Amino acid sequence: MDVHDTATRSYNMSRIRATNTKPEMILRKLLWLCGLRGYRLHSKLPGRPDIVFGRKRVAVFVDGCFWHSCPHCSDGRAPKSNTSYWTEKRRGNRERDLRRTAELEQGGWVVLRFWEHEVNGDPIACALRIAKVLGVEIVTDGTLLEGVKPVQIAGDAAPDQPVSANRRGSTKR
Repeated sequence: MDVHDTATRSYNMSRIRATNTKPEMILRKLLWLCGLRGYRLHSKLPGRPDIVFGRKRVAVFVDGCFWHSCPHCSDGRAPKSNTSYWTEKRRGNRERDLRRTAELEQGGWVVLRFWEHEVNGDPIACALRIAKVLGVEIVTDGTLLEGVKPVQIAGDAAPDQPVSANRRGSTKR
């Protein structure tokens, strides 16, 4: 049984974004700090990747654990009401992800998919994986990513927190 009435549930669901989600913003900010530029956001490629490096033909998806049925997270988050609808919806999302990945790969694209919990837990590892596929080595003495925490977007730090330096040596809060 749903704890909300139909109008409240409809409003709540309408507020869920498909783009510019928190994990996506964390990853994009980190890519920028690492000097990985030249990506596009709103591509017309199959599956509408979250981040696209067109020249290198790399498509990056940040899949929400709930919506795409993460095998590590989804069991405890499965809805308890309208279960037949949500089971079918989430199964359809998984199948569509597989089809879109195959379409992109057949078109010569490299597809990287990250779970929401991966980006939230270790965004640096995700950025390094993207850099590796792009053929870019990120060398850091530790100051480049200083102050970047798993669920904190650099730039949102309070004035008394450490400042991150980019590869050109300028600093950012």
